Amino acid sequence: MPANKLVNGVTILRCENLDEVSYFHIELSRSALLVAEDAFAESYVDRGNRGMFLNAEESAEAARRQELTPSWSSCAPLVEQGPELERIREHLALRAGIIPAEIMERPQQGPLIGYLEWADHVTVSGWAWLPEFPDTPVVLEIRDGAETIGRVIANLPREDLRKAGIGSSRHGFHLQLARSLDPSRLHSLSVVRAEDATHLPGSPRTLRAQPTLQRLQEFDLERLAVDSSDVEIVEMLSWLKQQQAKLSEILGASNASSSWLDLEVANALASRSVTRGAPVASSAATASSTRVTRVKAS
Repeated sequence: MPANKLVNGVTILRCENLDEVSYFHIELSRSALLVAEDAFAESYVDRGNRGMFLNAEESAEAARRQELTPSWSSCAPLVEQGPELERIREHLALRAGIIPAEIMERPQQGPLIGYLEWADHVTVSGWAWLPEFPDTPVVLEIRDGAETIGRVIANLPREDLRKAGIGSSRHGFHLQLARSLDPSRLHSLSVVRAEDATHLPGSPRTLRAQPTLQRLQEFDLERLAVDSSDVEIVEMLSWLKQQQAKLSEILGASNASSSWLDLEVANALASRSVTRGAPVASSAATASSTRVTRVKAS
């Protein structure tokens, strides 16, 4: 899906003031999804634009020699229009707090029935229904104290509501917050009707600050080591060493007596070696079929 199809003017914008942009593409023997900076991206597929790259001739010759991905052959269908694109745009709009005008114009008054079923530092979910306007989805605001941190429409289908005979059963909501809440702070999460700030039953919910020790225990060094690059591993270990030195200074202990970090690092690197052994060998074997291309555009 082309990124320009997702521009909404609020959370996804086109950057206008750039002198130069550099694109780096990886071309494989077949189209595949790659993970770049924790986001999915597609490997290069020749859609007739190979000539715009700085190393166009070299990469074209390599593609012919190594029989790389045929032109226009993607690992998934290219979505540029239609209902699937509209559903994704609507989801992104709701996360950005953009509610379609036609929904905002519908009546939202009367009794508010439903329940705030789940609220944590990342997600909020439940259901909401207006019995006086049974076919109108409720527009809800999520607030942290007095600050509005999200908007959502209660229009998701719910099997339990269907069995209970509640409206059309499409009254559920689930929102992943655009930014996770700070677990070290106390939060009062409210879900209210956007029309008049009427609280949904079950709202507000108090999220207590997590103790420092609990947050540290959730820090999985082995998992981070497996998922990180070598450069990131070095940076992470350097930071941890600095924190160890600060704690040792505060506690009046010597670094030599604080051996927990050395043990954790040893476990992490051992796990990294075992987990990554096979994939590393596989990647080395296919490196010859990989090409990186670049283009500069003003």
